[in-house]
Formats: sequence, C-alpha cells, structure tokens
Amino acid sequence: MGSKLSKTPSEDVLQMLSRFDTVIIVDDSLSMMGIRWREAGKALSSLAAVASKYDSDGIEIQFLNSHTVGKNVNRTATVKEIFSSVEPGGMTPIGRKLDTLLRAYLAKLEKDPTIKPVNYVVITDGAASTTLPEVVIVNAARELDRMYAPLSQVGIQFVQIGQDEGATRFLETLDNRLKSQHDVRDIVDTTVSEEGEKLDIVKILMGGINRRFDDAGSGGVL
Repeated sequence: MGSKLSKTPSEDVLQMLSRFDTVIIVDDSLSMMGIRWREAGKALSSLAAVASKYDSDGIEIQFLNSHTVGKNVNRTATVKEIFSSVEPGGMTPIGRKLDTLLRAYLAKLEKDPTIKPVNYVVITDGAASTTLPEVVIVNAARELDRMYAPLSQVGIQFVQIGQDEGATRFLETLDNRLKSQHDVRDIVDTTVSEEGEKLDIVKILMGGINRRFDDAGSGGVL
C-alpha cells in the first residue's frame, strides 16, 4: 500500500478554517478603478481558492456598494463570474457594511451560541468614507464580551490594496489600538498587499481569528 502524502505546515494550520464561515468583502468604491481593481480581483481569487477548500458549505462574497452577493461559493469560475459582474463606483462604506453584517450575525449568535464562528476578510484600498469602522468594531467586540463568546468567534482581516500611507495608518489603528483604547477583545488584523508580491494567504485567512498570526505573521508561526 502506498504511503499517504504528508500535509504541509500551512495546510495543517488552515484546517482551523473548517470550523468557520468565511465571508470576503470587496471594496468596489470609485477609487478602486484600474490597477487596484485588478489587484483586488487577483486577491479575491487567491483567497477564495484556499478558503473554499475548508468551508464545507462554500464561502460568501460581498461588496461594499453593489448588492451582488455570492453565497455557498466553492468554484473558481463562480468567483470570477461574481467579480466580473461588478463595476467600481461610489464611496467606501466599510463601517456601514460591517455594521450590517455584524448586527445580523450577532443576533443569530444571541439566539444560538452554537452557530459557526465567522471570519470576515475585507479587501480595500483605503480609509472609510462614512460610518467609522472603529465604532462598529468596538460595539461588536463589546457584544461578544457580553455574551462570553469564545475569543475566536468573530475575526476581521483587512487586506490593503495599494500603498496609500493614510490608509495604512487608518488600518493599523484598527489593528493595534482598539483593544488598549477601549478595553475590548482584539478581533482585527491587517495585511498590506504589495503590488507584484505574493499574498501571505495563511496570515490573511488566519490573522483575524488567531492572535499568533496577527502578532507574528505566518513566517513567525509556521
């Protein structure tokens, strides 16, 4: 009998994703037009290809402005079809979108504490233009604390497309200061996607739900 192929360390770590529902949110604001939109599409395809392997009922794809939603997605062709059906336009309502999704999820969690944890991955180029994500995230973290939910019940990973320094500072604030400033659990991680460089898929998919990856990245854990 032939021997089984051994799993790589990253594959072992990613098995944790099988316990989560993965929701990828794509920034389709006007500032994402051109090369940033192409980079966002590449990031979405790469992340979806890996995440869908571990989410038994498929991943969910959302957009900040478009009402287009992909549910139970587990095929590369479907990911591309959904992305190509959307054109960038409008503002960057990160806070509003997160508020809508988190309120709905927390209401379900309140009724049924056994539902699957959720891992949100937000692909964006910059700072929010409407409701402040900080307020939304802090309120959600407080609700999770009030419910005594597991620390990994909800994770939010921001993937920055482009090198806007203001956006980087904004996202780093969400990652590094919310816990200390507001005395709430840490549910946020951020990753910068450098043009032309390979995405750190493991850190992106694990950073919001596993603090070791938030603090050290995949290189410091694997």
